[in-house]
Amino acid sequence: MKKSGYFIFLFVNFFITQIGAQEFPPFINFLPQEYGAENQNWAISQGEDRHIYFGNNSGLLEYNGAQWKLYPSPNKTIIRAVHAKGNRVYTGSYMEFGFWERNTFGLLKYTSLSANMREPMVEDEHFWKIMELNDWIVFQSLHRIYLYNTQNSSYEIIDVGAPLTKIFNVRGMLYFQALGKGLYTIGNGRVQLVSDDELLREDVLIDVVQDEKLLRLITQSKGIFEWANGMLKKADISANKVLKACTIYSSLCLKDGRTAIGTISNGFYLLDQKGNITQNLTQQEGLANNTVLSLFEDEAGNIWLGLDNGISVINLNSPFSVYQDTSGKLGTVYCSAVYAGYIYLGTNQGLFYKERDSQDKFDLMPGTSGQVWVLREIDGSLFAGHNLGTLLVKGASAAWISRVQGTWDIKPIPSFNDLLLQGNYDGLYVLKKNNGNWQMRNKLKGFDISSRFFEITAAGNLLVSHEYKGVFLLEVDKDFDRVVDYKPLHNAAAGLKSSLSSFNDTILYTYERGVLSFSEANGFTENATFKKGIGEGALYVSGKLVPDDKNNKLWGFAKSGLVYFSLGNLDNRLTVGHIAFPAGVRRDMRGFENISSLGGDNYLLGGVGG
Repeated sequence: MKKSGYFIFLFVNFFITQIGAQEFPPFINFLPQEYGAENQNWAISQGEDRHIYFGNNSGLLEYNGAQWKLYPSPNKTIIRAVHAKGNRVYTGSYMEFGFWERNTFGLLKYTSLSANMREPMVEDEHFWKIMELNDWIVFQSLHRIYLYNTQNSSYEIIDVGAPLTKIFNVRGMLYFQALGKGLYTIGNGRVQLVSDDELLREDVLIDVVQDEKLLRLITQSKGIFEWANGMLKKADISANKVLKACTIYSSLCLKDGRTAIGTISNGFYLLDQKGNITQNLTQQEGLANNTVLSLFEDEAGNIWLGLDNGISVINLNSPFSVYQDTSGKLGTVYCSAVYAGYIYLGTNQGLFYKERDSQDKFDLMPGTSGQVWVLREIDGSLFAGHNLGTLLVKGASAAWISRVQGTWDIKPIPSFNDLLLQGNYDGLYVLKKNNGNWQMRNKLKGFDISSRFFEITAAGNLLVSHEYKGVFLLEVDKDFDRVVDYKPLHNAAAGLKSSLSSFNDTILYTYERGVLSFSEANGFTENATFKKGIGEGALYVSGKLVPDDKNNKLWGFAKSGLVYFSLGNLDNRLTVGHIAFPAGVRRDMRGFENISSLGGDNYLLGGVGG
C-alpha cells in the first residue's frame, strides 16, 4: 500500500470539505434501518471471530463485515454493556448479566450468570460496563461491582454505598469512581481511596489512563486533569480549551497513544499524544449523529462509534484523506489542478480556488459560474474548459479567450507552437497565440460532432471518440483550417463511458470490451496489459484514463479500485499497480473521474456522492 501515496479525496455531498481547513480520514455511517435494530448503541467489542458486537436498545447486535444479526436480550431490555473474551460475548442489561456462545448452528445462545448468584441484585439495577481483569470478568451497575471468576465460577460483590459512574482498567488495576466520595482502586482484595478531591467527588469521570508516571483523568465537563504525587491539576494541553466547553460521554486510549473522545453535542475528537486536537468530526462533516455513546478500536485500527442514532466507523490508518462540503456550494468535482501556488477545482457550479498552503476555504472565482469540464496546464499557462467557452486562469482571476459554447478539452498541436486545439459540443476549434495573448482563430470546418475526447496521431491526423457513435479518424489540412475527410473506425465500437487517451506515445481507446491501442498501419488492436488492469464486462465501470505527466503514470478507475500504469526506469516495461478502493466506496462521477498530482506521491481525487 505504500506505493499508493497519499490521497485527498473529494466526495461531494458525501465527503467533501475545505482543503487546508481540516482533513478527515474516511468513515462510513450505518443507520438503524440498515442494521435492523434501534437507534442507540451503548457499547462495542470485537470477538475472536473478528465480528463486531454492539450493545443496542434492541439487544446484542452482531456485524460480520457483510451482514447484521440482532439477538434480543433475554428479558427484552436494553443491552448497555458488551465485552468479548475468547469464544464468549459478555453482556449486561436490566437486572441481568451473562454471556453468549455460538451453538452448532452458528447462532449465539445466551447463558445467565446473574441467575446463579446467591445474593439478590439491588432493585432496578442496570449494567453499564464490563471488563476483564486477570481471571475475572467485572460487571458494573450504577450501584455495585460484580466480579465473576472464570476459573471457578465464583462471585464477589463490591458495594461502596454510593452511586458508581464507571470502572476503569488501568494497567491491570481496577479503578472506579463513587459519586460524592471520590476515586478508588482495589488492591490486595481491599478497596482503597485514591483521592477525594472535590472534582473527583462531583464531576463524572469518563476515563482514567496511565500516562508515564501519572494518571490522566478525563472528566465529563471540566476537561482533562493529571494526578501525580498526591496532587490533581489541570493538564497543560491545548485540547482543554475546547473540551472544557463540551460534555464528554465516552473516551478511549488508542494503541498508538492517541486519545479518542466522544461528546454529547460536539461529535468525535481525536487528540495526539501531546494533547492537541487533530480531528473533530460532527454531523456537519457527515457523521451520522453528534452524540457519541461508545468508542472501540478494532484489530485493524478502525475506530467504531456507537451513536445516539446509528453507528460510524472511522479508518484512521487509511492513505486517503476526505473532505466534506455540506453547504453544497462546490457541487460535483469534474476536474482539479495545482498551478502556481493555487489549488483549483472545476465543478458543476464553477471554478473554485484557494492558495495551496492556506487554511482558507475554496472561493468561487468571479465570472466563472457554471459547468467547468477541464483544467489543462499547457506551456506554463492554465486553461479552463467551461460550458460557456474557454478561460485563461491566472491566480485568483480568469479571462475569457473563447465564447464558443462547451469546451470539453484543450491540447497542444505538436507541429505548431502558437496553436492549440480544443474539442467542443459542436466539433473542434483552433486557438492562436498573438502577441502573447490567446484568442479564438477558427473552427475546423467539415466536422460538427461533439468532440469530448480527441488525440493527434503521429501522422498529424485526428482521432475523435463519441460514446454513441464510436471513433472517427479525421484528416486535416496542413494549416488546421478544415477537415478534409473523416471516417468511422469499425474496429473501435461505440461504448458507454468510453474514452481516448495517450500514454507513452501510444493512443488508447478504452471501452466496456477492453482497451485498444492505435497504430497508423493497423488502426486499433487489443492491448492485453491495459485491458487486464481496467477490466471488462461486469468489472468495467468507466473507460476514463487520466495521464499523470508529472509522475509518468496513467490512472484508471476499475470496479475494484484505482489502477495505475507506469514505465520501468531501466527497461521501459509497462507495470500495473492497484489500490484497493472500490467504485462503490469512491463514489466518483462515472465517465468523469479525475485525479491530479499534488507532487510526489500525493494526489487529489475528485468525485460525487449525491
